[in-house]
Amino acid sequence: MIEFLQPSCFYRMSIKMPRVCPFYKYSFCSLSNILSSWFQYEALKFVSFPTQVLAKACKVIPVMLMGKVVSGNKYPLFDWATAAQLGLGTSIFLLSNHDESGDSSTTTYAGLFCLMGYMIFDSFTSNWQSEVFKYKMSSMEMMFGVNIFSCIFTSWSLISQGSFAESLGFMLRHPDFTFHAVVLSACSALGQLFIYYTISEFGAVVFTIIMTTRSALAIILSCIIYGHPVNGQGAFGLLVAFSSLGLRIWYKMQQKKKAQQQKEDKTPLLGENK
Repeated sequence: MIEFLQPSCFYRMSIKMPRVCPFYKYSFCSLSNILSSWFQYEALKFVSFPTQVLAKACKVIPVMLMGKVVSGNKYPLFDWATAAQLGLGTSIFLLSNHDESGDSSTTTYAGLFCLMGYMIFDSFTSNWQSEVFKYKMSSMEMMFGVNIFSCIFTSWSLISQGSFAESLGFMLRHPDFTFHAVVLSACSALGQLFIYYTISEFGAVVFTIIMTTRSALAIILSCIIYGHPVNGQGAFGLLVAFSSLGLRIWYKMQQKKKAQQQKEDKTPLLGENK
């Protein structure tokens, strides 16, 4: 936090130096993040909340596709297969926990459009951030750059609509709302630190897998704490989802062992050449 408050944080990101990210590049993921949030909230006007959660559960493949477009990443067929398996398993599990007496709103074309917009922009956000992290910046610098542009974009939107003063007046009239907004912002900022660290260290796909698994784990905890039963369909969905994660871990371990073995095989040869 001290690093964030130092003026040098802004200076380092503004001047053009080798391996320093140009400041304008933060605007792309800032704008896409704002648009993905807008599409996410707008979609709830047309589709039910479980439908939106299902769209999030199947987001791994769009993220991989966007990674190919933005960064030219190449993923093996095994990754595509396990990503599809994870989305399928999570979808089966979430569908099994729908409340039959709950909301039965039907997905419309407008809802599908909003969900597609959300998935496209959200996939771009994480992949672009992963690309920007190649400049070897800290999470604080990423947050600072993105949030500066987010403040500019959202403030400009409120001012252009003539609702900026009205929003400030609402906050002054309702101090409880202001307090809750500050607490929510602090929690969101702390969460962003973990998000940026995950993206910078492991990439956008791993981050999406974690977020997808979180949806299923949240329902599992809900079932344990509140005693909600899990039917056979839900158990099968969990088995499919977590087996895909197990397969990915096994595959990465095998690849690591293979690389280590190749390194050990080359070491004696290098010694003989000397």
